[in-house]
Amino acid sequence: MTTEVVPVANPSIEIGQHRVDSLDQRLFKTIRNTFFSSISLNRLRNTFDIVDSELRMVINEADSQDNKPVANWQQRSQSLLDGAREAYNEGNAELGWRRLKAADRFMLCGLDAVPLTIEAGSILAEANDDGKELSKWRKLKK
Repeated sequence: MTTEVVPVANPSIEIGQHRVDSLDQRLFKTIRNTFFSSISLNRLRNTFDIVDSELRMVINEADSQDNKPVANWQQRSQSLLDGAREAYNEGNAELGWRRLKAADRFMLCGLDAVPLTIEAGSILAEANDDGKELSKWRKLKK
């Protein structure tokens, strides 16, 4: 009786000129995120608690006032926030920030008229701020 050895694919990633096997990937990501994370990743990590707190506050306020203009906005916002954390854990700051900002936008659905007006004013002020370097598509046309 002969035993056949079947090769198993060993997924790996390229890091510079080095190849890291899948078993080492998690350790590598943990070390990278702990000791060598970018400023953007650090800012992203530090923002999670704030957004979590804001989301819980908006959800509680919306539930108390039965303010639900968009179906499932709470779940959508929470899901995007969870996705931002996943992106952070993978070291992907760009995707993390995109998901975090999308979660923030869904939170607007839970605001009633007064806080929504205040938030809209803040967004408009930022778009009109000539001192802020925003890309052309984010600027308001004058």
